[in-house]
Amino acid sequence: MSIFGTTTIPAALSLGKNLITIGDGEYKLAVNQLQYQYGREVTPYYTLNSADIGKILIAGEPVGQLTLQYLMGMSKNLLSFLEKFSDVCNITENSISFSVGNQACKNNTTLDFKNERFTFMGCLITGIGGSLTRSQNGNLCVGTVQLLFTDLKIS
Repeated sequence: MSIFGTTTIPAALSLGKNLITIGDGEYKLAVNQLQYQYGREVTPYYTLNSADIGKILIAGEPVGQLTLQYLMGMSKNLLSFLEKFSDVCNITENSISFSVGNQACKNNTTLDFKNERFTFMGCLITGIGGSLTRSQNGNLCVGTVQLLFTDLKIS
């Protein structure tokens, strides 16, 4: 008897090929979770003198929030990342990319899907939180790093 009524698995999906690149890959850091939100304000204005125009929408500048949770790596890499990405003078150079690589298997055949790449550009650290811990081999772990970003590209 199957408890949940499932007897066969026709296919499986693996998300094990996800990769986060910080900067040009010079920071060898692991990230447990990445969250982002990107938007812009749009303000409607209504004309008084013309019924033909009606409503005008004014779009503002886009801005995003990026949160990295459980950022881990060698002490020198993590401290260098925090220093560079918290300096507003480096904002045009600071980018973080997230590549989604999926694999599925069906009938003992592996199927690779195209990798989508999310690139967050113009990153600047706006907050850091959690506890700071260090492992025996010199790795640091920061609980949460919050960043502002100015542009998002998906390819």
